Amino acid sequence: MVLEKKLKLIRDVETGIIAHQVCCVGVLHTGLGSSIAAKWPVVELEYRRFCGPDAGRKRFVLGKVQMVRVSSTPELWVCSMAGQNLHGSKKRYSWQKYSHL
Repeated sequence: MVLEKKLKLIRDVETGIIAHQVCCVGVLHTGLGSSIAAKWPVVELEYRRFCGPDAGRKRFVLGKVQMVRVSSTPELWVCSMAGQNLHGSKKRYSWQKYSHL
């Protein structure tokens, strides 16, 4: 319940930078990532472009950051930070690599 409330507040941000952690495999289907993708599809498109095989040296790797401008008036950016290589739901495994953020 609390998480849902925070997601709604984040989606209402109109100026500044929204930063969130992503994995390096091109998946934004849960949590904050899906909420951001629903409101600003360009963020998911750019994110997936940098996870694909054609990304070359721009490819998402741990520690990489991608900034996508979603509004110019007022100015609003979404910052996707690669902090995990994989994704999943194993409860005893930490998918995040906080040292890479």
